[in-house]
Amino acid sequence: MKKRMILIVLAVVFALILSGCGSFAELLLPMGEGVDEIPQAGADIEGRDDIPLSERESLPDSDLGNNIRSDQIPEPERVNEVYTITFTPLATSPTPEPVPHPYAGALRDFFTGGPQNERSQYAVKTDINGDGVEEVFATIKWREEWGEPYSESRFFFMHNGNMRTHKWDPMGYYWEVHISTKGYLVGTFFYDGMDGGTEHIIYSLSNGELRESTRFDTWSYSQDAFYNLLMQYGIDYGAMHDSPTDQTTQILAMTTAPPPMMVSPISLRIFVNGQPREIEAYTINDSNYIRLRDFALIISRTDKQFELVLEPETGVITFYVGMPYTPVGAGSQRGDGKPQEAIANEWLIDADGEEWIITAYNFGGSNFFALRDLLRALDINLSRDASNTLSIDTSVPYSP
Repeated sequence: MKKRMILIVLAVVFALILSGCGSFAELLLPMGEGVDEIPQAGADIEGRDDIPLSERESLPDSDLGNNIRSDQIPEPERVNEVYTITFTPLATSPTPEPVPHPYAGALRDFFTGGPQNERSQYAVKTDINGDGVEEVFATIKWREEWGEPYSESRFFFMHNGNMRTHKWDPMGYYWEVHISTKGYLVGTFFYDGMDGGTEHIIYSLSNGELRESTRFDTWSYSQDAFYNLLMQYGIDYGAMHDSPTDQTTQILAMTTAPPPMMVSPISLRIFVNGQPREIEAYTINDSNYIRLRDFALIISRTDKQFELVLEPETGVITFYVGMPYTPVGAGSQRGDGKPQEAIANEWLIDADGEEWIITAYNFGGSNFFALRDLLRALDINLSRDASNTLSIDTSVPYSP
């Protein structure tokens, strides 16, 4: 009996669905208690459900709640949305690759030449002034055909960013240059005569030159005083003719950061849609680099004008193309006309959804971008006539 009742109920539900029942809620109401009016799918709904139809026309639109026909909803105002992505810039990007230190090249050249018979060589890093600046001392020793020992030495040091070399011509057995056990650069004469004797020269660096700072010998000082000087400067006769711990491999592997790029300003005359403009620019790698805000200023009031927003923490610059530019800060103010140290860095430029990773140079507190990179990002053409005049035409697409 129960099974028959279940089948009857299911049959009734199925029949109602096929007949187009407007709402399954009608099936859940007790018999005789249907809803007054249940709109069918797609029917228009006007006004709120709790207000009689006769009263709805007099209500202001604000009282109609959300029950507005879809064809009555006004078209939303279209807003050009600009999206940016997170981008972490390099502090000085792209980072310049280290280059061989001048000491490495100089030592390689020195050791490449010279006599090859019965030869030994060594090089050591030192700091003869004790000022924390490394120098390099190198020596080649050999014997001539008749057996006489000879040596030739070089001393490499830096001054004002440039490497300098002091050299001693080939010397016989009676003259020796070496680094003492206390790090002093010492030249020693061994006199062979009636009274013999020894003389020592202590070298130091002064104003970019290697100079004699102290000289003493066996006949000008008492034995005790001479011995005390030997101890003071770390001169050990037993170790003098021995090669110290060779550091040639380490010196040849020394590298250094490349020298900073120095650039000088030029005055760049350029026509924008036929109107002359003059801005400060710098020539780097045969390209004209201009201040980003100068570029925004000369493009303003054209069909490619743009507002820009810089985000130094993410390395993103957004161009809002079509919006007027608002000058900020230095703007088109010129620099002092002196050479500047340029530091490379990378930015991601987003111009109407097109993204470009561009290398810029920072100097004088401003970022300078290649003119062609900026024109490419905005799809603007640049031309150069026979007189070398640059012209920008914002109506013509960019052409490499």
